[in-house]
Amino acid sequence: EYVELGRFPHDNSRGSRDSNRAVVDDALEQLELESLQYRMLTSLSGGEVQRAAIARAISQQAPVLVLDEPTSALDLHRQPAILNVIDRQRKEHGTTVLCTMHDITLAAMYAQDFVVMNHGRVVDQGSAAQVFAGEHLAHAFNDNIEIFAGPDGTPIVLPRR
Repeated sequence: EYVELGRFPHDNSRGSRDSNRAVVDDALEQLELESLQYRMLTSLSGGEVQRAAIARAISQQAPVLVLDEPTSALDLHRQPAILNVIDRQRKEHGTTVLCTMHDITLAAMYAQDFVVMNHGRVVDQGSAAQVFAGEHLAHAFNDNIEIFAGPDGTPIVLPRR
C-alpha cells in the first residue's frame, strides 16, 4: 500500500486500477521488494524502508525525481543497485534527477552535474571533471580530503586521517 500511494495522483477510478498496479509491481520488482510487499512498513529495516520510499517515488512517474540521500541506510551492495535503478529512470524515461548525497565518490559514479555547497552556499558547480579538478570541493571539506582517480577514471574521495 505504501508504494501504491505514489499512484494516488493518477487514480481517476476509470480503469486505472490495473495500469496503476502494473506500475507499482514494476517499481517493486526494480527495487527487489516483491517478497516484502505484504509486510507492514513498521516491520521493515531502515534499508528496506528506504527502498520502499524510492519505489513509491518511481511509481509516481513524475518528470522530476527529488531524492535526499537515497543510499542512506543501505548495505554497501545495495547502494549501486539503487543508483542504477534511478539512473535507468533518467535514461529510459527522461526523468530529471536532483539528488543530495554526502558520499561524493558514489555521486561521482552517477552524476552528470554537481553543485558543491559549503555552509548553505553554492561554491562550485559543473561537471564531475570540473568540480573535482577545482579547489572548492576540498575547501568545502576544510581541505581534509584526498581525491584519487579510480581504475576507470572516476574520482574517489577519501577523508584524511
